[in-house]
Amino acid sequence: MNELEELRQENAKLKKRLEVYEDKSEKFIFANRLKQARKIAGMTQPQFAQKLGIVLSGVVAYEGGKREPSMSRLIQFADILDVSIDWLCGRTEKDESRITT
Repeated sequence: MNELEELRQENAKLKKRLEVYEDKSEKFIFANRLKQARKIAGMTQPQFAQKLGIVLSGVVAYEGGKREPSMSRLIQFADILDVSIDWLCGRTEKDESRITT
């Protein structure tokens, strides 16, 4: 195998690693924003779990990036926390759902 082929193979491996990293970072954007919004709303994890009608370990999994919500759960998060789905998912930096006076 020549040097060019080795570089191509190494490049392909790095691209795969980057794809995995990008997938994980998107999950953590959601997880971090969910936790941030819950804290701003003044709720503890147990209080948030109760409002959602789920067990505490479910909230811990969502905030830890170990679980992804369904669309209906995502809507529920946004409604309870008064944030936009776009902001929760990292599609926008500014949350326009909160009304400031």
